[in-house]
Amino acid sequence: MRSANTQSARAEPPATVPSSSFPSAVAAVDRVLTAAGQVVAQMIDTALPTLQALRALGDEVRKAVDQPNSVAHPELADPDLFWRRAAFPQAAALVRQLRGLLVEVAGELEPVVDGSRNDFEKWLRATASADTTGRGVDPRTSRERAIDAIAAKCDELHDVIAGVRRLIPGTTRV
Repeated sequence: MRSANTQSARAEPPATVPSSSFPSAVAAVDRVLTAAGQVVAQMIDTALPTLQALRALGDEVRKAVDQPNSVAHPELADPDLFWRRAAFPQAAALVRQLRGLLVEVAGELEPVVDGSRNDFEKWLRATASADTTGRGVDPRTSRERAIDAIAAKCDELHDVIAGVRRLIPGTTRV
């Protein structure tokens, strides 16, 4: 829970808290997610049929229903058969590609996350113990200052995690 004195607490951060590598970690995560988002969008856009292809498919379905032997793919007349022979294999291939991409993204982000874990723990310990003189004078303000600094860092980490959600809108188009 943040204190009501957030602005003054942020204006006076404890001087002994070391700088962190979070900005570089955030930039690395953002770079990977941006690249992955572009790849996801491209994969899905490639897999989506065009309006012209859908119209041609509609014409073929009508021909298949009227004269099944007159078309190259008579399964078009049977939705279940069409799903099993054509649509499902294409959708499954796209899902496999997307899963492979997510594994690749996780592999690229793992060293970033692992590398920043120790940095975050050091920062957290330093923030919790930084204001020892202030704690003796005004323990409540000192505690609020530490809580505000930790809450701000948590907000920053939540923003990083929220970056993953940028991949979701593209994948819901499948």
